Amino acid sequence: MNRRVQLRVTVFIFLFFVLLHISYHVTLTFTNGQLLTGHEPLLVPTLETERTIVMTEMKSVLPHLENGTVKGEAKTWLPLSENSTVITKGLEHFDKDAVKNKVAKELPQWSGNKVRKELPLSIIDRVNTFVFFLGHGRSGHSIVGSLMDSHPNMVIASEVDVFTKLSDGSLAPTKSEIFNALWISAKEDIMYGLRAKSTDGKGYNLFVNGLYEGRYVDRIDVIGDKKGGITTKLLATEPDKWSHVYDILKSLNVSIKVIFVIRNPYDNIGTSLFYGLDSPVSLNKFGGVKESNNTYNFDPSTIQKIIDRYFLYHQAIADAKKKYYLNIIEIHVKDLISDPRGTLLNLCDSLGVTCSDSYLEICSSKIFKTESRTRHLIRWTDEQLTMIQQNIEKYSCLKGYNFYSS
Repeated sequence: MNRRVQLRVTVFIFLFFVLLHISYHVTLTFTNGQLLTGHEPLLVPTLETERTIVMTEMKSVLPHLENGTVKGEAKTWLPLSENSTVITKGLEHFDKDAVKNKVAKELPQWSGNKVRKELPLSIIDRVNTFVFFLGHGRSGHSIVGSLMDSHPNMVIASEVDVFTKLSDGSLAPTKSEIFNALWISAKEDIMYGLRAKSTDGKGYNLFVNGLYEGRYVDRIDVIGDKKGGITTKLLATEPDKWSHVYDILKSLNVSIKVIFVIRNPYDNIGTSLFYGLDSPVSLNKFGGVKESNNTYNFDPSTIQKIIDRYFLYHQAIADAKKKYYLNIIEIHVKDLISDPRGTLLNLCDSLGVTCSDSYLEICSSKIFKTESRTRHLIRWTDEQLTMIQQNIEKYSCLKGYNFYSS
């Protein structure tokens, strides 16, 4: 056996015992299905601490493997967060996708006092409600989904895209397959520190520290997927496919509810313009001009395309509500900002779950204090403003919104 093979064998044995050590200590964190500190969420910081220890110890070993580049099977043995200090500073060639794929399949997942790779059937059978999101991108779906996933009895995946995966056959139409896909995705988010994906690929940190994202306590009452824009696009452009998937969801024998997050239409349309391919402002610069007095011209045809799409989606939702008798829970961003506690309490009541004072308090502190007024960064024509307002008046859910309202 040559020296390189011996070194790899030594590394694999070392990692095996380190992972056993982690599993042992995390399992001890739980007793009789509940956290030792009365449901205080200790798991994530405990696991993150163990990851840091492992990476620190491995740092002295890994440079000897192919001049610091981790290759072959070794890459799949490191179930560590994507934003690990050691990874970002010392392992530029670290294959994060290989790690993510291995972790999703092999790293034990925790709930109660047992190690779980998938949801047990007893948990799946007790789920009461499946939720999906409808609406427009850049509306606030991500923060609402994150707040819901922070609840000890709700699991909301960030962007599994259940409707597309069921319509194209890439996800099996069974309760176990669908719920486990959502559960694994929610856990991956907390492991890799990425709750929502931005257009530039950097992502947003929308985690609610101190609560239960990526985990549940005792049971799951509500499970679902936050993918509002794509789900609504499918509804508006391929209604037969959407209807087929909705029939699948109804066959799961759980209550189906829809989350519809609503933002001032002028801001929603404006933000979509900035994130479109024809934006005159780079994505990196856009974040820096939100509070400035700069305004930008857009090609009239581009503005018209975004306006048409916005109200096409609204009409599709309105039609589906009548056709399928959808149970739609409307959440207005302006209400979430002005009265976060009351808005969250109403949401939980509508979903049939109870929420503690600590949940309401922590979630309320995470919500942004002001809404981005993207409408003021755009040079609108009078015709464009009139067109948007006339369309707003057609929908009861948009009642009261205008260019000057919140």
